[in-house]
Amino acid sequence: MNKIKLNLILFLLAGVMIQLFIIPLFSIGVVVPDIITLIVIFVSFYLGRMNGTVFGFFAGLIFDLVSGGMLGSNMFAKTLTGFLAGYFQNSYFSESEFHFIKYLLIILFCSSIDSFFYSLFGFAEIKLNLINLFLTISIFPGLYTTILSIPFYFLRPKGIFNE
Repeated sequence: MNKIKLNLILFLLAGVMIQLFIIPLFSIGVVVPDIITLIVIFVSFYLGRMNGTVFGFFAGLIFDLVSGGMLGSNMFAKTLTGFLAGYFQNSYFSESEFHFIKYLLIILFCSSIDSFFYSLFGFAEIKLNLINLFLTISIFPGLYTTILSIPFYFLRPKGIFNE
């Protein structure tokens, strides 16, 4: 097993443990940030759309199995997130004056899409009014995940994805 795959597995397992045991302590009502989504987005940024999509699939599968949630909801959401975040790979590494703003908007977009599809497929009962659907289960978790991602921008992992 090469170094990149080992780092990805260790990174994912640490993220799953943090998501299951530490992150619920920081929830605001039903709004919870998603560390696994951040990991999938970073893998897509560094390794590309195809690798991010495959990693998102396995990250969602592992999280579904470990957390006891509906099997497939996280799998689909993380796969979609890895695919979408891979489109922004070149944007993440650009050195423009608006780089930080673009970074935050990409994280907000991808994490909101992830939260929306996870909630759509993962919850048995969703109140179908538009405000609840978009704000509570999509935008607010996306904003919370985006705020949580700010330290990751300044402490970018540089050696994790190198051979």
